[in-house]
Amino acid sequence: MNQGFIDILKKLVDEQGNTVLTDAKKCKAFLADYTRGEYKKESRILLQALDAGVQREIEITKELGNCKKQQVRLLHEEYGMDEKAAADTVNTLALVLREDTAEQEAQAAIERGMLYQENNDYDRAIKEFTEAIRLDPNSAVAYAGRGDACYWKEKYDQAISDSTEAIRLAPKDAVAYRIRGSAYRMKGQYDQAISDNTEAIRLNPKYARAYYDRGDAYYWKDQPDEAISDNTEAIRLDPSYAMAYAGRGDAYYRKEKYDQAISDYTEAIRLAPKIAMAYTSRGNAYWMKDQYDRAISDYTESIRLNPEYADAYYYRGKAYEQLGQKDQADKDFKKAKALGYYSFLIPDD
Repeated sequence: MNQGFIDILKKLVDEQGNTVLTDAKKCKAFLADYTRGEYKKESRILLQALDAGVQREIEITKELGNCKKQQVRLLHEEYGMDEKAAADTVNTLALVLREDTAEQEAQAAIERGMLYQENNDYDRAIKEFTEAIRLDPNSAVAYAGRGDACYWKEKYDQAISDSTEAIRLAPKDAVAYRIRGSAYRMKGQYDQAISDNTEAIRLNPKYARAYYDRGDAYYWKDQPDEAISDNTEAIRLDPSYAMAYAGRGDAYYRKEKYDQAISDYTEAIRLAPKIAMAYTSRGNAYWMKDQYDRAISDYTESIRLNPEYADAYYYRGKAYEQLGQKDQADKDFKKAKALGYYSFLIPDD
């Protein structure tokens, strides 16, 4: 909840005592005076929690952590409150009535971790999520956040471990299933990846990322039709999802439907012009259509975006080779080999 509203609640309880929160009607009148007509949304949510008796349970419990989880579930499942709003409200009441500062500090660490994650600073994100877990060992969000950061650091076993703990703490968390599925996919455990993303989709049928991830697992299992279906659904749910277009393009490419692949790669590039991989993939489709000049143009753009992209050098070398431009081909092959591309595929000098 908004810090200003929390400060008002603290002042209200300090001046009127905890009993002001036991009577929702009485509390409503005081809130109108103390907030001066502001924080209407926060007041409405709080009063709903008071009507449900959340404040009484928080006051008398000896196990605050478990009590908070139970009250969040009550507000979400029986009163139809959004799960995040329910958690915020329960945490606020615990803070005001029991001075439960650890939860607030953990939430602050989670928010910092998410900010670092958005900026691709995964080491700092992991540090913040770890601190949140120390402060609140029952925080599924913190475990899922750390798992996701570990995924991007290619620490797939840790990502699986953290997301599994998040699932244990919050079995209905679709995000945790998707994160674990992503890590399984990167370890080549495609059946587990498909299973986890299927569960994520069951929990949240509008989860475009889960459809994309499951589609990618199907692609690597050599099931391009299923990959096309899942990426198409991801695109339906999120028409701006560039990677879903690229994923569907890969599946069309595998089915040797190069025109459809080119169309999807082109849309992916339009939506996300800085994805080097999409240019290389489109270049490969042009190459298969014997359109080597177009392929070279795409590989060149891919290299401009990512000068360390070994695949793009190798495939551009192959395109130059088809055009009889041996010097340019040899130069690209040498660069690809220096960057670690599969040396056995590259002609000797």
